Amino acid sequence: MGSKFLDLLLLDPLALRAWVQGDDPTAFDALLADLPDEALRPAFELMARGTFIFLPKGREHPLGGPACRAVEHLMRRLDHTRCCLEFYPDEGEYALWSLAFGRCEAPWLTVPDTTYGVGEVRWRSPETCRMLSSSMSSAARNETFNPRYVNAATLQEGADFLWQGWTTKHGVFAVYQA
Repeated sequence: MGSKFLDLLLLDPLALRAWVQGDDPTAFDALLADLPDEALRPAFELMARGTFIFLPKGREHPLGGPACRAVEHLMRRLDHTRCCLEFYPDEGEYALWSLAFGRCEAPWLTVPDTTYGVGEVRWRSPETCRMLSSSMSSAARNETFNPRYVNAATLQEGADFLWQGWTTKHGVFAVYQA
């Protein structure tokens, strides 16, 4: 049983939304001229045209992987705070499972699934961050978690980070690294 990684990023969702929706197509000129990975070009070109949000949602699509990585790349370029949680995904750990795999709460961000198992990007609203933080903190404090899947320190670290998503009113972006 191998653990997986969940990156949590705290940044202004409006800044990312502007990029994803292609509000300023000229902003992509420098990015397209110096791509970190040529496989991301189709996703960035869709953003620049303002058509990224029309990718199919909730189904596998060949652009699923590049779309996820393109959004992740933009998030890392924007001013952000980040933490990484290591755990074994199990539905029994509801708060972590919901954080990583629950439906994205930003309709402008939902990207298609990929056919080859790379990461997934989700946004959690400030209110969801508050609820998940409370649940994770309680599980860590009361030791109501399965130590085969996660430890108390990881739960508390996640709870603390999610609390920042609540207090800043930005919510939190979750990138599951499969």
